Amino acid sequence: MKTLKCEMCGSVDLVKKDGFFVCQYCRTKYSVEEAKKMMVEVEGTVKVDNSERIKNYLELARTAKDEDDSTTAAKYYALILEEMPNSWEAKFYSTYYSAMECKVKDAYEMCVKMEKLAHSILTSIKTNEPTNLQSKYVIEIAEKMKEIAIMFAVGNSDSVSKEVPDMLSLWGDQLEEKFGENAEITDKAADFWETAVSIIISTCGTGEKAVDDKIAQYSAKIKKYHANYKPPKSNLTYHTSDSPNALSVVVKKVGHPEIKITPIVNIPVTVLCAGPDSAGGVSAEIEIKNLKGNNIKYANVYVTAINSVGDPVECSIHNESTRCVKFTGPLAAGGKTSGTFENAWYNHSIVNAKIDHVDVIYDDDSIERYTASELSGHNATSSGDSNASGGCYVATCVYGSYDCPQVWTLRRYRDDTLGSTWYGRAFIRTYYAISPTLVKWFGKTKWFKKMWKGKLDRMVKKLQDKGVENTPYKDKDWNK
Repeated sequence: MKTLKCEMCGSVDLVKKDGFFVCQYCRTKYSVEEAKKMMVEVEGTVKVDNSERIKNYLELARTAKDEDDSTTAAKYYALILEEMPNSWEAKFYSTYYSAMECKVKDAYEMCVKMEKLAHSILTSIKTNEPTNLQSKYVIEIAEKMKEIAIMFAVGNSDSVSKEVPDMLSLWGDQLEEKFGENAEITDKAADFWETAVSIIISTCGTGEKAVDDKIAQYSAKIKKYHANYKPPKSNLTYHTSDSPNALSVVVKKVGHPEIKITPIVNIPVTVLCAGPDSAGGVSAEIEIKNLKGNNIKYANVYVTAINSVGDPVECSIHNESTRCVKFTGPLAAGGKTSGTFENAWYNHSIVNAKIDHVDVIYDDDSIERYTASELSGHNATSSGDSNASGGCYVATCVYGSYDCPQVWTLRRYRDDTLGSTWYGRAFIRTYYAISPTLVKWFGKTKWFKKMWKGKLDRMVKKLQDKGVENTPYKDKDWNK
C-alpha cells in the first residue's frame, strides 16, 4: 500500500485502527466509506474530493446572479473562493457584489480594488479557459465593469468620480494587451475608453490642460478600433475676461435655521442664526446676481465650509467640505435671487463658508464655470462679527465690537506676530477652535466679561506700548 499523507496536517503517519485511518499527528479519522466516496490517493497524498460541493455552490451562485439576487450570489461566490482561491469567477464576482453594496465612504477604496483585479482576472481567463469560451467570459465581466463604473461615477464624491476613468482605462489597456487579436474584445476595450472620456467631461468639463491631455490620450486609443470616433464635445467652458457674462455670488450668512416670531403681526419666520445648532447642523444663505450677459437657467454654486481660521471643514455625515447649492432660474441680466442651503454640513467647528466655484447653465444650454477669483464679491461672508480668517471672539465679546481700538490692536498682533510663525498659527488655531464655544456658552454673562476684561486691558496696553497701533484695521489672510 502506498504511503498516505494526511490532507489536514501533511503527516504521513496514518494507522488503520478500528476500521478508520487515523492520523497519528492531528488525530483526524478517515473511514473506509469516506475514503471511497470523498478521497483519492495520488502519489501518496490523501486529497479531499470537494468537487461535488463546489459544483453545487457554483450552480447556486450562478442562479442567484441570473436572478439579480446579489446577496445570495455574493455568499456562494465567497464560499467558492474559500475552496478555490484561484477561481477567476469567484474572485471577480465576490468583489463585484461587495462593490455594488458598499457604503459611500468605502466607494473610493472599492473602486481601486476593482481596478487592481484587471490583470489577475484576465490573465486567469487567458491561461485557464478554453479559447472558444474566452470571449464569452471577458464580455460578461466587461459589461459588469461598465455597469459598476457608471454607478460609482454618478452616485459618489468627486474623488471617486475622478478615479473611475482611470479604472476603466486600466481595464481597457489590459483587454487590449491580453486579447489584442480578438476584435470582439478590443471593441469592449474601446467602449471602456469612450465611457471614461464621457465621465471625465461630465465631472471635470474641458479647458484644463491636464484634463484635455487625458481626453486626447484616450481618444487616440479609441480611434485604433473605432476609426470614425469623434470625442464628445462638452458645453462647459471656463469664464475668461473676454466673456460677455458677469456674475456675483455671495455667502450672506452661515449658521443654523431657527423659527422666530415677527413683532406686531406675530408671523413665524425662519432666520439664520450664527453658528451650528445642538446637533451640529450648519446652513448657508447664498445670494446670486446676474450682472450682465445671457439669461441663467440654472446655477450650481459649490460652497466650502471653513472654521475660525479659514481652514476647510468636512461635514461629519457627507465626508466632504464642499457642497453644491442648486439655483433654478430664469434669471435675466440685472436680476438677483437668494436661497438657504439648510443643514449643508454637520460639524460644530464650522463658523463660515466661501465659494469654491460656480457652474452656470444658460438658456442655450452652454455651461460656464467661474472660479472663485472670477466672481464679483465671490468670498463675501457674514457670520456674526467674524471674518474669513476668524474673528477675535473673546475680545469682541468683552469690548462689544469687532471694530474698536482695543480689538484693532489685538488683530494686528494676531496677523503680524502670531500669524508669521508656525507655532503662532498653531496657537491661533487652538484658540479659534475653543473660543467660539466659550463665547456661545458664557458670552452673555457678566462674570465672563469681567474675568477677561482686566487680562485683555493689560495685554492691549502692553502691545500699544510696544508700538502696535489701535487705528482701523483690515485683517490679513495669513493662511496664504
